[in-house]
Amino acid sequence: MKFDYVIVGAGIAGLCMAERITNVLHKEVLIIEKRSHIGGVLRYGIPKFRLPVGVLDDIENMLLDLNVKIRY
Repeated sequence: MKFDYVIVGAGIAGLCMAERITNVLHKEVLIIEKRSHIGGVLRYGIPKFRLPVGVLDDIENMLLDLNVKIRY
């Protein structure tokens, strides 16, 4: 499958760019992430009592609903 945009890293910037490209430009986006989950510093640097993991799961589901592909 050919993608219009490939984003390396599913951190804060990568997630925002994927959402904006999909909503504004209506293009196919692939995110490549080296870890097993999205989020970057949001998931691995911020304690769970400050940012619940469920928030990041909701963001992932929203991106998948927008037809953004994520390859781990």
